[in-house]
Amino acid sequence: MAKKIRTGVIGLGKMGILHSALVNMIPQAKLVSVHDMDKKLSRYVKRSGLDVAFHSRLDQMLDTENLDAVFVCTPPFTHLPIAKECISRNLDVFVEKPLAESLSSAKKMVSLVEQKDVIHATGFNVAHIPLYRRAKAIFGKGALGKVHMFNISVYFSEVLRKKRGWFYDKSKSGGGVVIDIASHLIYLVMLYFGLPQKVYARTLNFYSDVEDCGSIMFEYKNGLTGTLDANWSIPGYRLATIEIAVEGENGFMEITNDYIKLNLHRQIDDLEGGWTTLHKIDLQSTSHFDLGSEGYYDEDRDFIECCLNREKPQVSWKEGYEVQKVIEAVYLSAEAQRPVDMDSVP
Repeated sequence: MAKKIRTGVIGLGKMGILHSALVNMIPQAKLVSVHDMDKKLSRYVKRSGLDVAFHSRLDQMLDTENLDAVFVCTPPFTHLPIAKECISRNLDVFVEKPLAESLSSAKKMVSLVEQKDVIHATGFNVAHIPLYRRAKAIFGKGALGKVHMFNISVYFSEVLRKKRGWFYDKSKSGGGVVIDIASHLIYLVMLYFGLPQKVYARTLNFYSDVEDCGSIMFEYKNGLTGTLDANWSIPGYRLATIEIAVEGENGFMEITNDYIKLNLHRQIDDLEGGWTTLHKIDLQSTSHFDLGSEGYYDEDRDFIECCLNREKPQVSWKEGYEVQKVIEAVYLSAEAQRPVDMDSVP
């Protein structure tokens, strides 16, 4: 019988419930246990039909369930201590984004795995969405030629009144819209264009003790410039709405939640000159399920398959740490109200 990765889920909030359901659907995985400090959630586990053990103590689960891997779906300020417990037992570890609540904690997490034969992944599901993967392939062909500038926006109607809880406490969450929603787009910026040289940012608080909107400018050594505008307190956006516009010497590309539009001055490989539209529905997906949102199933399957094959996942903790460095530069710039050189980020 083919080996299955014995998997546990730590934290039964929204993301923990999602990953529990997804792991249960992956043929190469076996969900054997879940952990949450709230003992009352054991009743939810039973009612949901999950045939798994529930533990209210993390050490008890890690010591008794003979696990191969875990999904950490707890608040960011808990990621480092939980990672220490898991890595000390040589478990493979998936951590929901952000990697940690601070750059210091993220750096310590990366150091935990530097000399360890463990698989580690960070939960940026955009890395597994076919639309964004196709855009990466188009950049890889050099279809736009030298890229001159990009503009990115993400808008969401999530925080329209005063809210409380760990999610809005920077010491626990790490921040607001930048580290939560915009971090996905920062990952894409780095995937498409690499690490910027300088970051200049401004943030504003409307309803929260953390930032509700942020405007970021990126500068690169090769002259490329770009912007990212993120706002989770803007009415009229039931779902997070993403728009990416990129201009290059050979044309223009627009990426939204639903399509890629290209306008090329000349043909590049199979991409014809003029206008081309690639709709999301027409792009081949390898996902068997779209539970929660697009990309999550492939994200979890990638981690499980990498645990089996001892390969690097699409987004490891090292990529998660690089994103966290840019986020740190954003917050430093917003506080100082001046550009921050990435080389100066501690």
